[in-house]
Amino acid sequence: YHQIWNKGLLTAVGTESARITFDSYHTPSTGTWNQLLMDINATADFKYCDVSCAITGLYFANTNSQVSIYSVNFTSCNYAIAGSVNLGSEKLSIEKSSFRYCTTGIYLSYCSISSSTFENNYNAIKDCNNIVIANSVFVNNEYGINSNGYYDVSYSSFVSNKQYGVGANYSYGPINFSYFYNNWTGVKLYADYPF
Repeated sequence: YHQIWNKGLLTAVGTESARITFDSYHTPSTGTWNQLLMDINATADFKYCDVSCAITGLYFANTNSQVSIYSVNFTSCNYAIAGSVNLGSEKLSIEKSSFRYCTTGIYLSYCSISSSTFENNYNAIKDCNNIVIANSVFVNNEYGINSNGYYDVSYSSFVSNKQYGVGANYSYGPINFSYFYNNWTGVKLYADYPF
């Protein structure tokens, strides 16, 4: 499998009318290429990009990486964004981006997400800790936020998610000014949570 390995600075900045595409050269299907790998001290800026059919669209292998994502569409990836590390202190910011038809949209702790859409994924967000989500939409996923850690959700919508909008073992955090409609369960709470 092919990948792009970033050990320094990667700038992929397109425009609304001329987007940058990261996809398979072969017949597109999920998992036909490996990943964009962020390694030690990697810095990246992605704007107006489309990432499709990767095993992992964007993978973090080191805690010192710092990445900004603006108007990036992740489609048909096994994992859109994932990592084997906890980034710490919100070193990943995601704004006005979309995650569609992925097995998992985000599988990584410590990130800030705003004005983004998670649609038709199995897990929109899975097993993340210390995530801040604002003004985002979760629709038609199997699970919206399926997290085992702290989240801070505000001004977001959870609509027609098949299992639940927010929940998992040991997940907790404030949910403010958010809308839940037609989910199997809106918010799943556990008795261990200190209310």
